Order: sequence, then structure tokens, then C-alpha cells
Amino acid sequence: MNRQLGPIKAFICFAKSIRPNKPEILGKTPWDWFVFVILPCGALILILFEIDGNRKTTLREIEASRKALQESFEFQTQFNQQQALQSYLIQMSLMLSEQDLINQLPESSSARAASGLTISTLGLVGPSEKRSVFDFLYASELIKRNSPIVSLSGSDLSDLDLSSSTFRISSPNKTTNFPEKANGSISLAGVDLSRAKLMEIDLINSNLKASKLSEADLKRSDLSGSNMEQAKLNNADLTESILSGADLEGSTFSDANLDYANFEFTNLTRAYLDTENLTGTNFRLANLTEANLISAVFKEANLRRANLRNAIFISSGDFFYGFKSASFNMSNLSHVYFGAADLTKVNFGESDLSWSNLEGAILSNANLENVDLSHANLKRVDFSNANLAKVDFSNATLEGAELKGSNLWKTDFTQIKASNVGLFDSAVLCNTRVPDHSGLSPNRNCSSWLLIVLGQELKELRDIRYLMFILFSLGIIKIMKKHVSFKKASSNQKK
Repeated sequence: MNRQLGPIKAFICFAKSIRPNKPEILGKTPWDWFVFVILPCGALILILFEIDGNRKTTLREIEASRKALQESFEFQTQFNQQQALQSYLIQMSLMLSEQDLINQLPESSSARAASGLTISTLGLVGPSEKRSVFDFLYASELIKRNSPIVSLSGSDLSDLDLSSSTFRISSPNKTTNFPEKANGSISLAGVDLSRAKLMEIDLINSNLKASKLSEADLKRSDLSGSNMEQAKLNNADLTESILSGADLEGSTFSDANLDYANFEFTNLTRAYLDTENLTGTNFRLANLTEANLISAVFKEANLRRANLRNAIFISSGDFFYGFKSASFNMSNLSHVYFGAADLTKVNFGESDLSWSNLEGAILSNANLENVDLSHANLKRVDFSNANLAKVDFSNATLEGAELKGSNLWKTDFTQIKASNVGLFDSAVLCNTRVPDHSGLSPNRNCSSWLLIVLGQELKELRDIRYLMFILFSLGIIKIMKKHVSFKKASSNQKK
């Protein structure tokens, strides 16, 4: 009790100490300061504390109510989704048993009703229920690629998780011959599969035309031979995936991860490959005609014998670094634009670069042996230490180009235009066809390049002469060994 009266006594003592007869402070007595300043401020502070306490209590009550409503809503939503799934499975089972749905034509009223029911149900349920619907359709063989009875075009299968399904493949590096009836051959044309988990699954020869696979996880999946025309694969992860023989015409891969993916024999005509993740990607024999490769970064990629005719690599005036150590061996690169690109150590062996624009590009230490550069724009190109053996430069423009240390074995410069004799000041000439009236010796540097010349000659011997040369060399080595053995035996007998 005394403790409770303590603050009151202290307040009375404080009030007595500021009686009105005390000296004034700034023209006001202590009592006036207490009555008109301290007391109102104290009351205001107490009121603010009370308001803040009430506000916090109200917020806690609101948050508790919100959580309760959210839990109730989630429970009700899950319950409704389960009800929708059960209703769907019952109706589809009745269609299969009573209407013989499995033997209906896709144009039949039963098939259309089943398709409509499936699409509407998928729009109502969550990821786990979508998985159940998908498993049911697959097990019932209603979404086979060649004759899908249920059309899923326009349906919502986003966030579908097939990571633990029967579609999983045993080895991510297996090869395939694109069988007519593969395990995962299904029709998902026009389906929204955004953010779907499809890693390590087998969808060989499937129909995914115009499907939405943005942000989907397709790591190590097998999509060989699939129809994926106009598919949206933006921000998708296709690391180590197999798409050999697939049709990806007009598809988009903006910011997708294609590291070590296999696009061998793939049709990528007019595809949009705006991604920096192309390390070790295999485009061997792929068709990249008119493909948009702006900002694509090819690092140690294989484009051997790929067709890149009229492909767009870079906007005019930009500088690009996207081809470090890539291989374009035997590729069709006619009419492409490589302006100002860094093509150091890139392999273009036996490729067609006719009518291409490489103005300002860096091709130092690159391999361009037997490349067709006719009618190409090669202004200010750096060919230093590059292999230019047997390159076709007819009607090419070489103003300001650098040929220092480059291999010009059997290269023909007789028909180049817009060039000058100074172009060859630092070049290595050996069996080179130099421009007429240049006064240059075509064999100026052959003595220092004897081994290279021999290597080039031997490379051309693809008939019986090459075999005869090898046999002759082996015979010489054998005779020399016998001679050494005979000398050793003679010296031993003398001893």
C-alpha cells in the first residue's frame, strides 16, 4: 500500500515546491510552467502511450484474424480442389467405361466433352491435383502424340512436378534414334508448363508445339525428336538436356541455360537464342537459318556443319565477345554478321562465310583453312597467326586487315579488291597466289615454313600415296633398327 502511495506523495511534494510565490522564470512562475506546460505535455504523452498500446493490440487482433481467415481459406480451397479432382476422375471414369472414350475420335462429342472437362478442372486445382490429372490421362493413353483423344491445348499445367514420375530416364547421356513410339511420346501442344519441374524425364518424340515452358526445370531431360515449334523457353534450365532431332523453329530461349545441351540435327530456324549460357553446347548439323543470336555467348560450343545462313549475331555497331574457342567447322555461315566480334581461336575450318560481314573482327589464332570468304567484308580484320591455308578470298575486301604471322599456304589473293601490297608486309608467303603486279614472291617465306608446308602436303594425300609414304617410313625405321642391332652384335663378338 505504501508503495502505491509513493508516486502520489512525490507529486504532492513537487506541487508544494512550486508554490506561486516562488521567483519567476522567463516571466512565468513555476506554478504557471507546471499548470500550462508540464501538466498538458505529461497528459499528452500518457494519451499517446495509451493510443499506441491500443493500436498494437488492434494490429495483433487483426493479424490473428487474418491468419485464421487465410488458414480457413486455404483449407476450403484445398477441400474444393480435392472435390473438383474427385468429381473429374469419376466423370472421366464413366466416360471411359460407358462411352468407350479410349476408342473415340478426337473430333467426337465425347472427346470434346472430355477435353473441356479436363481444361476447366486444371484451371481449378493446384499442382498436386494437376499431377493426379496428368497421371490419369497418361495411364489411360488419352494424350498420345499421334492421336490424342483429350486435347490439352490452352490448359494450365504450370508448376506441375514430374520429377518423380515414370518418365524419368536412366542415363542423361543416352542416345536415341527417335523411335515412333517412345515411352514419353505424348501431346502437350499449347499447354502452359511454366515453372514445371521436368528434370531427367523422357519425352522423346512428344508434341510440345507452342507450349509455354518459361522458367521450367528441364535439366538432363530427353526431348529428342519432339515437335517444339514456337515453344517459349525463356529462363528455362536445359542444362545437359538432349534435344537432338527436335523441331524448335521459331522458339525462344531468352536467358535460358543451355550449357552442355545437345541440339544435334535440331531445327532452330528463326529461333531466338538470346542467352549467355551456351558453354559446351552441341549444335552439330543443326539448322540455325535466320536464327536470332544477338547476345548469345558461345564458349567451347560445337557448331560443326551447322547451317547459320542469314543468322543474326549482333546489331550493327556493337562489340561482342561471344565466340571464345567455339567451333564452326564445316558450317554454313553465308551472309552472317560478325562485325567487331572476338573470334580468337575459333575453328571455322571448311565453312562457308561467303558474303559475310566481319569488319573489325578479331580472328587471331583462328582456324580458317579451306574457308570460303568470297565477297566478304574483311575491313580491319585481325588475322594475326591465323591459319588461312587455301582460303577463297575472291572479291573480298581486305582494307586495313592484319595478316601478321598467318599461314597463307596455297591461298589465292589474285581476285581480292580494295587492298594494297602493304597488306602482305608481315604475312608468311609460301606457295601463295599474290595479286598481279604486286612484285611479291609467292614463296618468300617457304624456307622457314618447310615443316608446315610438308604437313599441308601430307594432309592432302588421302589416297594410296599417303599409305605408301607411311609404309616407306616404317620400312626405313625397320632397316635402321636392324642396322643398329647388327652393329651391337658385331661389337659384342669383338669383345
